[in-house]
Amino acid sequence: MSRLLVECGAARTRACLVDDQNVVLGFFFAPARGDEAKPRAVAPGQNVVGKITKRMPAMRGSFVDIGEPIDAFLPDREGGDQLTEGARGVFTVYRPAILEKGTVLKACATGLPAEVDYTSGAPLGVMGAPEDSVLEVLRLAGDVSAVSVNSADAAAIMRASTLAKGLDVNVADSLWADVNGDEAIEAALAPSEMLSSGTRMIFQETAGGCVVDIDGAAAVRDGVSTDAINLEAAASIPVSLKRRGIGGRVLIDFLPPSSKKAGEAFDKSPALKALGAMGRAHKRASGGVFDMTLARKQASLLEQASEITAAPDYLRRGRRLRPNWVACAAIEALEAALFLERSKSFTLRVGSEIMALIGDNLAWPERITDRFGARFEVTPGPSDWKLKFDVHEK
Repeated sequence: MSRLLVECGAARTRACLVDDQNVVLGFFFAPARGDEAKPRAVAPGQNVVGKITKRMPAMRGSFVDIGEPIDAFLPDREGGDQLTEGARGVFTVYRPAILEKGTVLKACATGLPAEVDYTSGAPLGVMGAPEDSVLEVLRLAGDVSAVSVNSADAAAIMRASTLAKGLDVNVADSLWADVNGDEAIEAALAPSEMLSSGTRMIFQETAGGCVVDIDGAAAVRDGVSTDAINLEAAASIPVSLKRRGIGGRVLIDFLPPSSKKAGEAFDKSPALKALGAMGRAHKRASGGVFDMTLARKQASLLEQASEITAAPDYLRRGRRLRPNWVACAAIEALEAALFLERSKSFTLRVGSEIMALIGDNLAWPERITDRFGARFEVTPGPSDWKLKFDVHEK
């Protein structure tokens, strides 16, 4: 049983998927309600009008112009006629663009023919009016058994949609705080996780895939066997991969088993079988490396929250939080303070890069005022803050 908790905020709409124990299994984000029509990249599941720019028989597909900086890729339809160069069609987004990799498309799922005359005058890009953000996060989440949302209006829209057919949709407040959503995001963005044995799981995401290193040195020193460490890690990794939104190629560097017999037992263990069932798994190498490929339908949480940056004295490129991500987090922190302390007023202090993003945007202050009243102000923080913020009582 999985439940989707949806928070309609002033800066964005965000949702988290939780199990029956309120363990967070994943995060999904969309624009704030009312901002859906603002220019942005396409999202999974959207229907788009595209024009075939180049047939690539060797790649078994075609490049398609959908109005984005990088042409999308459309795999060939098995057993079907392929569109010719210059043809226009309606397609469904399977996976949005990630870094230098363009959007991946698939045949339109609405029943429309792949090539239709009426697209000749339609602009390239997303078809029709944008859907409500609460429906977008519901579509991104996929199969859920229930939905809780902090807006009665949003709940009504969900109930009227075929996406929520048969689902229990209810209205509830303080959802994000109840499951410690902010702390869960912070933990999922951290490069490592500590297990109860003292084992550290290190996640290294790259454009080509993710490597998970099982560092059991501390646990081994405390007398924990390598076999027990591997079982503990294998049982923990599925939730970590889901929460971090990691897809594509994943290499997990388990510790070498204590013996051949122990290795065979590990390969047959329910924990490793459950891990392999997440995607297309390959046999574990004798040294411990487990190779698997997961479905990749959107950017990982790290890719959504941060961007690659470089400085002249860096040997390799690092990452920093995206300014827009921090701006949303700042506004969400203000909303949380206003919600928890209904009789108090607060000041949101922000760095220069955040102020540049939110200072001239009048939509989010109006949304907060409508919900909580004008009990807040926004002021510049110290000159060296840039991407920092804080919220304090006035």
